[in-house]
Amino acid sequence: MTVTAESFVGRVIAVFSRRSPGFRPPSPGTPGSPGEAHRTAAGLRSGVAATADSTAPGEGPGGGQDEGGSQGSQGLRLARATSPWKSTSSHTRLWQRRVLLELFAYVRAAHRHAAGCNLRQELDFVRSLAGDLALVHDAAVVRTLDTAVVQRLESLRGTVRDLVQDLGQARELAHELVRNLRSAPSPSNDRNLAQVLARTLDEIVEDTLARDVVLVRGRASVLPADRDLILVRNLVFDLVRVLDLVLDLALVSDLAEARDNLSDAANNFMGADVTDVDPAAMNLAWIRWNRETRWPTREWADRIRRASVESPPGSGIFTVLPEQEYGPAEVALVH
Repeated sequence: MTVTAESFVGRVIAVFSRRSPGFRPPSPGTPGSPGEAHRTAAGLRSGVAATADSTAPGEGPGGGQDEGGSQGSQGLRLARATSPWKSTSSHTRLWQRRVLLELFAYVRAAHRHAAGCNLRQELDFVRSLAGDLALVHDAAVVRTLDTAVVQRLESLRGTVRDLVQDLGQARELAHELVRNLRSAPSPSNDRNLAQVLARTLDEIVEDTLARDVVLVRGRASVLPADRDLILVRNLVFDLVRVLDLVLDLALVSDLAEARDNLSDAANNFMGADVTDVDPAAMNLAWIRWNRETRWPTREWADRIRRASVESPPGSGIFTVLPEQEYGPAEVALVH
């Protein structure tokens, strides 16, 4: 992608003058002059490096939180799309439990990536760096970036890449759920819920995050000594947009609620009527049930009781333990 200095600086000024209190306008002097390059290079080597040291990921108040995130129509979209699955038909939830468990696993992983750093401090960091890089015209200056700054950029890019990849996998599973419910008789409401979930993940991945990070994923590393000024500058600007978007969408909170909703949908069968399912064809390991749960036959009720443990003791809530050995990956899906 070719980015002219005029169009890039115009975008930077538009974004930073509107959203960033930390935007620093150019110092007096001719853009690109040796004096300006020297001042900017010094800032990249010292000022931004100091920011990297003082705002390390995960430190400070509110680490990993959606500070200032929207709770309106843009926020918590995935939470709203997954919440109805907690109370949808028990038959559909058991029949599609494998897909729900895998959805849960990818949403949980995406949440861990998004919550693994202090988003507000990381956004301030890349905004400050983008402001400095917008003034740079000498490609050699970018090679003076402090090692800690470069490593932090690489870490942030990796976090964004992993976040988008996990959300992309979740989207594929949501579409698999739609196909499965279309291929066999199922309640129309369940099919509609699957379509809403798939459409929501489409919007989050395609219309927002993926549009902004496609170049982040495809660019060469910024670590080599011959790193390119335009690539580094565009990478930093992309990270500004992505982190700003994650905060605007309250994505950490959204993913946390969606994770809990999907876990509940796949595992909570307390009071459920499952008399119309064949337990022999289902993986019931780790589901939760109680004395109000209705099983197909007395024999199955007794077998499930023998395979379960009451947790906590005396609560009347039971968890089905696997009757055969499951691999670590299968066990990890529900924990």
